[in-house]
Order: sequence, then C-alpha cells, then structure tokens
Amino acid sequence: MNSDFSFKTIIRLALPAIFSQAAIVLVALLDQLFVGPFGPISIAAVSISNNIVLATYNLFEGIRTGTNVLTAKYLGAKDEESVSKILKLSFILALILGFAVLTLALFVRFNPFGDLFDLMGNNQTKLVGPNFLLITSAAAPFVLIFLATTGFFTGLKDSLTPFYLTLMIICFDLILDYAFVYGVFGYLKMGLWGAAVSTFFTYIFGAICCFVFLLKKRESKKFINFKFAVSSIKREYFKLFIEIGLYAGLLVSAFLIFLRLFKHIDPISFAAFHIVFTVFIIINLPSMGFLVAGASIVGKLVGEKRQYLIISATRRIVLVALIFDSLLSIVLLVFPGLIAGFFSPNDPAVQVIVSKLLWIVAITNIFGTVYLVLRGVLIGIHDTRFIVIEGLFSSYCIFLPFAYLLGIKLGYGILGGYIAYFIWTATDCFLFLWRFFSNEKARKFGG
Repeated sequence: MNSDFSFKTIIRLALPAIFSQAAIVLVALLDQLFVGPFGPISIAAVSISNNIVLATYNLFEGIRTGTNVLTAKYLGAKDEESVSKILKLSFILALILGFAVLTLALFVRFNPFGDLFDLMGNNQTKLVGPNFLLITSAAAPFVLIFLATTGFFTGLKDSLTPFYLTLMIICFDLILDYAFVYGVFGYLKMGLWGAAVSTFFTYIFGAICCFVFLLKKRESKKFINFKFAVSSIKREYFKLFIEIGLYAGLLVSAFLIFLRLFKHIDPISFAAFHIVFTVFIIINLPSMGFLVAGASIVGKLVGEKRQYLIISATRRIVLVALIFDSLLSIVLLVFPGLIAGFFSPNDPAVQVIVSKLLWIVAITNIFGTVYLVLRGVLIGIHDTRFIVIEGLFSSYCIFLPFAYLLGIKLGYGILGGYIAYFIWTATDCFLFLWRFFSNEKARKFGG
C-alpha cells in the first residue's frame, strides 16, 4: 500500500481538515444557537444572514482550494520558489477581495441587502436580518486570510495547524458570544446583535493567529519573503480560482432560487426549512474534509509525475469517507428528534417537521460523500471546467425544476424541496463517477 494514500494518511489528513473546513460554519452555528431562545423570527433572520455569508465565501473557495492544490503540486515537484509565490498570490487576492466585499457591504446596505431578505425572508426577518448581515460581512478580509492560510498549510500536508487555528477561533467565538449576547455580570448584554459583533472580532483574532503561525512554523516561514514576482504562476492559479468560483456561483444562485421558492410558507415551516438547511451544511463538513484530502493527495501525485496512482488513491479515499459518513447518517436516522430539539428547544411544532426531514438528509449524505470526494480529486487534476459544466446542468436542469414540481406544483412543500435536493445530489454523484471512470481526461492531469 502506497504510504502517500494509506488509510492512516487519509485519516490523518482528513480529520483535522474536517474541523478546519468547518470554521466558518461553526461560527455561524454558534450565532444561531445563542439566538435560538429569542424565537423563530430571530432564528430565521440569523439563518438567512448566515446562508448569505456562507454563500459569499463559497464564491471565494478557490482561494483555499486553489492554494491547497497548487502548494501540494509544487511541493511534490520540490519547487520551493513557486510554493512561495502561491502563498503571496493567495494573500494578495484575499485582501483585495475581502476589502471589496467590505466596501460593497457598506455601500449597498440600504437597498440590495434588503432585496436579499425580500428574496429569502419575510417582513419580520427584514427588520432584523440586514443589520446582522452588515456587521458579519465586515469581517470578510479576515475570513479570506484564514481561508488562504488553511489552504496553504493543507497543501504542505500539515492539516494540524488549520485544526489548531480553527479550535482557537471557535473557543474565542464561544466566549465572545456568551459575553456579548447574554452579558457578563450585567455588562455588554447586546442580545441578537452581540452574536454579530462577536463574529466580527473573532475573525480579526483568527487573522492575527494566521500570521503568527505562518511566521513561527518551520514548514511555512521558509516560504515567506518580500519578492512579489508571481507572474509565472498567475495563469494557473487564476484558472483554478475562477472555475472553482464559477461552480460555487452556480450552486449559490441555485440555492437562492431554491430559498425563494419557499419564502411564503408559514413561520413554523419556515424556521424548520432553515434549520434543516443548516443541518445539510453541517453534515457535509466531513465530506469536505475528505475533499481536501483528495485534492491534496492527488495534487501531490501530479507534482511528482505519478498520475498512474490517482485512481487507486481515489478509490481508497472514497471508501474511508463512506465508512465515516455512513456513521453520521445512522446518527441522523436514530436520533432525529434529539437533533431537532437541539436547534429549536422551545418549538415542538418545528421539531416535528425537522425530525421528518432529517431522514432525507441522512440518505442524501451518502451520495454527497462520493460526489464531494470526486470533486476534490477532479480539482486536484485541474479538471475544473467539467465541474462548472456539470454544475450548470444539474443545478438548473435537475434541482430547480424538481424543487418547483414537487414542492410547489404538486404541493409537497418543503418535503418536496428536500426530495429535489436528494435527486440533485444523486445526479452529481453519478455524473462525477462517470467522468472519473470513463473519461480519459479525468484520469490524466491537464488532459
């Protein structure tokens, strides 16, 4: 068994990556949990804000993934100069895009953000959500620095450092959430707004920690210099960044339309709808860790000119991921009521709806695991154009038509919407399997 993709190597790379991939989601989840006692409207408003923020950062996932893949590739090729260039380019792009998001958030606060809540929310959530969204969006430069840093360390096959960074961020956010939402000794009590403020300061803290680790870690500090000649790797980096971003954009736009379809349901179903959506995001996190493992391992194999091992490595990563994620699906199937009560402790009606929908989440997760691992592998061999084309087809020709048909026309409501989500995920899974095993381009780097 090749040591580069043994079961031990895959797990050692994937498990810390699972947690580090979850940083932004976990911070958002903590916000939602802390505002849970304030009722369904607050839950829905924060959920919508979090979904918008997560969607925005998904558009820039190419910063982390592109940095990861290219760092692994050039590390495998023993090209330290190009590794250094990748790090600098990722930080330049993170700062430019981060401040662009911040500027846009400040400039368009009183109209487009309102329109977003018209799109996905209702009149009650519109009273609370836009300001919450504005405060959390101000953290964008610091979030993208974190993405660039974790992508770089993972490309170095050091997934423990992103794990430590994430752990520090989560603990810091937990402390600030408690202090700002509920107050400490009667001071700093800000309620709903405290969750947004804590997120902002948490990411500033996280960015500072990123710079400290980069400068102190032996594996990374040798790649830090002040030469800004990055032209030789710009084309390769931006190709990955743009195509990964296009794919993410297709998913984001499909989700926005999906949320729009179900915005007029009653408040109880509306809260349940968004809770299940949050569970979907959480349950995908382990698969995202294996996506990172796949991209890192395959990227290194490409750099070492050992593409003939890619298929064997992919099969092994898929097997490990399926074993891991099947256990999570079993938990959802066995304890749906307990999980529903965790997210909405004071609303039994919401709990009933969520419990039923979690069965669909559990089944969908199995197909999603295979799809996400294969997506990471295809990114590792730079087959990102196919990913974009497939995303366009499955999002707009499969997912949205079925969501409208089942959820609206046939009257199944949110149940129909999440059945459509299952169909979409299964379609992605089978198309990615076809691409990998039957198309020669998917087997060779750069084909």
